[in-house]
Amino acid sequence: MRAEVTAAGVFVGEKPIRIFSGEVHYFRIHPDYWQDRLLKMKACGLNTVATYMPWNLHEPSPGTFDFSGMLDITRFIQIAADLGFYVMVRPGPYICSEWDLGGFPSWLMTIPGIRLRCSNKPYMAAVERYFAAVLEVLKPQFCNDDGPIIAIQIENGYASYGNDIAYMKALQAMVLGSGFDGIVFTADGDSDTRLATANIPGIWKTMMLGDNPLKGVEILNRQQDLPPMVSEFWGGAGTRNGVVPTRAVHADRKTEDLDKLLAAGGHVNVYMFTGGTTFGFMNGGLNIPPRQLFSPFTTSYDVRAPLSESGECTPKYHMFREVFRKHNPDFPDMAVPEGPVAKAFGRVELTSTAPLLPNSRAIAETIVKSPSTLTMEEVGQDYGFILYRTKVRHQGFPLPVTIVEPRDHAWVFADGKCVGSFDRNEHENKPFQATVTLDVPEEGLTLEILVENQGRFSFSWNLEDNFKGITTGVVLNNQQFQMDWEILTLPMRDLSALEYSELPAEPICPAFFKGTIEIDEPADTFVRFPHGKRGFCLINGFNIGRYENIGPQFAHYVPAPELESLSLPAVELADQPDVR
Repeated sequence: MRAEVTAAGVFVGEKPIRIFSGEVHYFRIHPDYWQDRLLKMKACGLNTVATYMPWNLHEPSPGTFDFSGMLDITRFIQIAADLGFYVMVRPGPYICSEWDLGGFPSWLMTIPGIRLRCSNKPYMAAVERYFAAVLEVLKPQFCNDDGPIIAIQIENGYASYGNDIAYMKALQAMVLGSGFDGIVFTADGDSDTRLATANIPGIWKTMMLGDNPLKGVEILNRQQDLPPMVSEFWGGAGTRNGVVPTRAVHADRKTEDLDKLLAAGGHVNVYMFTGGTTFGFMNGGLNIPPRQLFSPFTTSYDVRAPLSESGECTPKYHMFREVFRKHNPDFPDMAVPEGPVAKAFGRVELTSTAPLLPNSRAIAETIVKSPSTLTMEEVGQDYGFILYRTKVRHQGFPLPVTIVEPRDHAWVFADGKCVGSFDRNEHENKPFQATVTLDVPEEGLTLEILVENQGRFSFSWNLEDNFKGITTGVVLNNQQFQMDWEILTLPMRDLSALEYSELPAEPICPAFFKGTIEIDEPADTFVRFPHGKRGFCLINGFNIGRYENIGPQFAHYVPAPELESLSLPAVELADQPDVR
């Protein structure tokens, strides 16, 4: 069955439809909760679900693909189809989404001669392989064979980055070349200057906006003779560490805007309908000019969506529901599903510890010998931490040791003792240089530098400048590069080899801390770190994400199915989120 958009409207076969859509990211929600979130969306009066696809998770290394577990998009789409939804898929290759590197796998940056998001040959070769794999997985659910997928988006917000129309046409050709007989669309920003100036035959141009939807409809109507579609109707925004949102997103105003858009005949995709969680180390960030400050996003991707991060129906949900009831003639006769209910399990004592440095060899995925420091990407690492180790010879004077361009946070150790901690945003000078002065004994000393990758920025004109680790080198006495390094990759994927011991009175940090709690009836909960400064947390081996005590997120969502220092060895499991 063909899906198409014409001046007369959107059609699936001969049937005219109105797209009432909500964005749900399968990769940000535990699979056991996919049906719960989709049922609540159906009860709200929506008939379509849209989702991004993160290239970096689906192709973690070149030519190796993963569509299992939380990445099983086939299962997600089948659940949506069983509930009667149409599906709009947004595979990128670039997705933004406040996601690490906008969804690009970090190994792309190591390909010689590559330039992202244009018809550059090395880049396009990688995109063709990715699209071929993705489209093959999606093909059984194309609308051609009465499947739910009626639309596929190419790129994302491209007019805010580039204007390579040949590139966009090539992506369109890849989609259509798979046999897809549905709608191909683009999504761009909320003004004339952020929309691609050239219309591409066969592509539905849609808009992303947060305010004044009627102005957006007017702009779209000037540019094409097709129905207006707001493919991202923003109800909130991603939250960054240490940044309290200054722009209030009022539910009543958003409800009014949604009503105006639908009254004007627009199609809509609510972004996000439920935000979910950016688990693990997948958060992106912003590169803030003019100093190029790096500002990472929080683990929570609640974004003030109608359904909260934990699947709770917010007041905005019920307000939006009445708007969809008003405009959707096929509004379902069903109650809003209840649950799940979060529980507070109380305090969990952390009773054992494993210092990082003594355990580094045991948990390193690879150990590389190199004359110079190398970036994470150069040693085949994508996320986590990286440790550089070398031997410094004796000098007859206090020796300045300068780390040039560590990204993003670096700890410096001399013979195992921490002698400095540095953040890339601390100083005005660019490139950032962090210096410690060492008294090197006659026998020399072991210099170790631990660097944390806090996430790659997801939106910028210089996306390629996203390398992590020590990106330039280590200089002695402001003139001599230190050579002969041992480099340990620490992506923190498998920590089973850690050797824990009883917690001492003064733990050595950075370190891992472990505690155990037995629960008779598992339930959703929120873990708080009232005594932790920064780090990440694993529950039964599953990385629920980073924490940092500068806010605004102070509690992390833990679905039922699944550091720098601690002044007190304990965490708390609460029944409510904590965002200030």
